Amino acid sequence: MLMVQLFQGELKFFFPDPENYYYLPDEDTAIHRSVGGFVDRAHRVPAKKSNCYTKKSGLFVPQPEPLYTPAFYAAFKDPLSYFPLPDAFDPGSDNIRRYMNACVKYLVLKK
Repeated sequence: MLMVQLFQGELKFFFPDPENYYYLPDEDTAIHRSVGGFVDRAHRVPAKKSNCYTKKSGLFVPQPEPLYTPAFYAAFKDPLSYFPLPDAFDPGSDNIRRYMNACVKYLVLKK
């Protein structure tokens, strides 16, 4: 039996190309430069890897490696990623087996 503790709350999706984003400190989020160009310069800064994210709230499943995308994190460089609960586990898909295999592999390698 495999038991997984779900996470209820807010996590971050980090964009892979921060050079194409602005960070909005007042909103604590990043937006693409094509939209950020319309934001007052006093309310935006060029994004860095550590602040180039958007946030999502919900119920998440931890994953030992980013099997399912988008992968969400509690913090930048956090080794554990998450995916929203209903997204990957469609009935009839092979995703549950892939997830269980990744978890078992992680537990075996961790010993």
